[in-house]
Amino acid sequence: MSFYDDDKIYCIILVIGLTGSGKSYFINHLIASSVKEGHSMASEAEKCQIIWLGIGAENAAIVDTPGFDDSNRSYSETLKEINQMSERKVGLKRERELRKQYWNVMESKRSIIRQFDGKPASAKALVCRLTRKPDVVFDIQTELVHEGKMLEEITAGRLVVPRLDSRIVESNNEIQKLEQRI
Repeated sequence: MSFYDDDKIYCIILVIGLTGSGKSYFINHLIASSVKEGHSMASEAEKCQIIWLGIGAENAAIVDTPGFDDSNRSYSETLKEINQMSERKVGLKRERELRKQYWNVMESKRSIIRQFDGKPASAKALVCRLTRKPDVVFDIQTELVHEGKMLEEITAGRLVVPRLDSRIVESNNEIQKLEQRI
C-alpha cells in the first residue's frame, strides 16, 4: 500500500502480530525509542501508531499495530513458536522446516520471510526490501471501503463480531454483579 504526500511516495508497512511478539521492539530498531515498548504480555499499543522513516531514497510509513488474538491456538503455543523462530540458535535448518511446514502458503502469495537478528541494520534492510514491493490490497479493505459493507457482513467480521458480542454480555453481567454488591 502506498500514498503520496508533498511529492513523496510513502510505502505503508503494517507491523502485525500477537501481543508480545516484538512489533514495537522491531520498530524501535528502525528509529530508536519511536514507539512505547512493553516488557510484558499486556498489549502496549492500544491503537495504531505511524512512524515516518526515510532509508536512502525510500520513504516509508511504518504502522505499529496492537496485538491480535489467534482463535485457533493458545497464547502459549503461539508465543513458543515465535520465540523459537526469533532465537539466534534456530539456524537455517529450522527456517527451512518452518517455511515448508507453515509459511509455504504465504510465500506462494508473494510474502517475504526474513530473519530479524535484533540489530538496527537488519531492521532497516527488511524495510528497504518491503518499500520496493508492489502494493497489496487486503480483502477487508475492499469489502469495507470499496464495497461499503458493515463489519458483520464481511469475512473477518463474521469471525470477530460473535466474540465481541460475547465479551459485551460477559462485561454487562459482571457490571450487574458489582452493582448488586454495592
